[in-house]
Amino acid sequence: MQDKWFSIKQIISAVIFIGILSITGLVSGKVWMMPIFALFFAIIAGLIIFVGKGKQRHFEVVKTSNKTAHMIFGAILSLAALVIPLIIVWRTSLIPVPGHLSVGLMGLTFLFTIVFLAFLFVAVYFLENPKAQMLHKVIAYVLIVVASAIPGIVVSSYNRTTNGIGSSYYVALIIVFLAWNGLHLVFKRD
Repeated sequence: MQDKWFSIKQIISAVIFIGILSITGLVSGKVWMMPIFALFFAIIAGLIIFVGKGKQRHFEVVKTSNKTAHMIFGAILSLAALVIPLIIVWRTSLIPVPGHLSVGLMGLTFLFTIVFLAFLFVAVYFLENPKAQMLHKVIAYVLIVVASAIPGIVVSSYNRTTNGIGSSYYVALIIVFLAWNGLHLVFKRD
C-alpha cells in the first residue's frame, strides 16, 4: 500500500511541477504557448523516467562522477541565475518596466539579484550548520523574510499590478532554482 501512495505522490508532484514549468510559456507573451511548454516538459520528464528505469539497479551503489563536469555545469547554472533576470527585464514583457531601459535599471536588477541570493544562501548556511547558535537561526529566518520581500518591493516601486508583482516572484523562483543547483554542483560534498 505504501508503494502505491508513493507512486501516486510522485505522479501528482510531476504533474504540478510540469504545470508550474509550463507557465514559462507566458514569457513569449502568448497564452497558447503554455500547453506547448507543458507538452515539452512532459516529454522530457517521460524520457528521463524511461531512460532511468532501464538503467536503474537497486542492488548496487555506483559512485562515479566527473568533478570537472559538475563544476562547469554548476558554474553555467549559477551564471544563468545572475543573467536571466537581466534578460527577462530587457527582452521580455513578463515584468512590465517603465519607459526605456537604462544601464542603471539593469545594474539595479543585477544588484538586487545578488542581494536576494546572498540573503538566502547565508540563511541556509546558518540553518544547516550544526554548530549554529539560536541567534544565528533567528538571523537566518529574518534573512529569509527580507529576501522573500525583495522581489515584491522592487517591482511594486514602479508597477503595483498583480501581474508585475507575481511575475517578479516567478522570476525569483527560477533564480533560486538555478543558483541553488548550480552552487550545489560547484561546492558538492562527497
